Amino acid sequence: MVEVPTSVVPTGNDNYLAIGFFNAEKTSWLSSMPISDTGALGTTRKFYEAAITGYDIIPLPDGSVAVAATSFGAVSNSLTGTKLVADGSVVWQSAPLQIDASTTGVSIEELRGGRLAVVVSSIDPTDNYNTEVFNFDAAGNLIGVLITADEYRALLTATEVVASGVSSIDGSLFIATTTNPEAGADAFAVTKFVGDESGRFVDDDGNTHETNIERLAAAGITGGCDPANLARYCPNDDVTRAQMATFLATAAEIPPAAPGTDAFTDDDGNIHEANINALAAAGVTLGCDPTDLTRYCPGDDVTRGQMATFLVRAFDLDDVSTPTNTDPFADDDGSVHEANIAILFDAGITLGCDASKPPLFCPADPVSRAQMASFIIRTIDSIGP
Repeated sequence: MVEVPTSVVPTGNDNYLAIGFFNAEKTSWLSSMPISDTGALGTTRKFYEAAITGYDIIPLPDGSVAVAATSFGAVSNSLTGTKLVADGSVVWQSAPLQIDASTTGVSIEELRGGRLAVVVSSIDPTDNYNTEVFNFDAAGNLIGVLITADEYRALLTATEVVASGVSSIDGSLFIATTTNPEAGADAFAVTKFVGDESGRFVDDDGNTHETNIERLAAAGITGGCDPANLARYCPNDDVTRAQMATFLATAAEIPPAAPGTDAFTDDDGNIHEANINALAAAGVTLGCDPTDLTRYCPGDDVTRGQMATFLVRAFDLDDVSTPTNTDPFADDDGSVHEANIAILFDAGITLGCDASKPPLFCPADPVSRAQMASFIIRTIDSIGP
């Protein structure tokens, strides 16, 4: 058995945890050993057994330790994260993430909110060099890719990255990479990715609605826009009527419709169908076409006028707000949603789309996902607990 380099990190109160990489004839593994402030050694614990190709370790503020390790399997390499407490026992271990390439470097860094960034450099079977940054939540679940291989390659002139390290400073990610010296490129490079890293999503940084988007996520009202990358919210995309149904059913805690309910004929198989039926059963929607009440038009964008009515009906705002100003906007006269728009204004949920005198509401404009977050959060705030 050969012991490959060991790392030692502090765990608080002058105690430490040593992580050792051991390599036997046919296998290898990572083990932990606590070390007291007096130098006494604790129990050795094997916590990850695999054909390990690399690992990195960092201490966390709560005295625990995070480890990122890559290993070689029968098909491809994989990445696994582990959180250990001070005595070396496992808090969680992430499911292996397939890399489909031979990894050449791995590094881990903590972001705000307990999230973890893991940068992995690899070479695939076609000899393409890749560097990606994966985003894990505080429980070890993969929630997306912070930086894709294509995004990183576009910023780095040297393409054959064989090793990498990552640090987070003032909310920005700094990735240091070493390139293949035989590639005839610079042997060392540092790339900075700016972002405040303030919340769940990586594509809303600096957005006017960012705070409300993150509140929406924290409340479990949204999981993002991309099941394959849960770090994205797509704030600039317009909200469809189908998506609106799920936003509202979740935010307003609307109960599901009775089993067997199928309010509309044009949403069969839609992932939002159950929530569309819930809205119909609760009287929040009658569909999209007064001449054909079997249609919901799930793929259509929600307009600001429609959104006002959706919110008023879903949250029963007409029971808590009686507008003193029944015509606050100059551009909604005659709209079927005018009364509900006035309720939103009276409740402080909207000031309109244009601060001109008199103000405008833009009832026919589509609602973006970012704007939807603010409309929902303001509505929840307006009615209180």
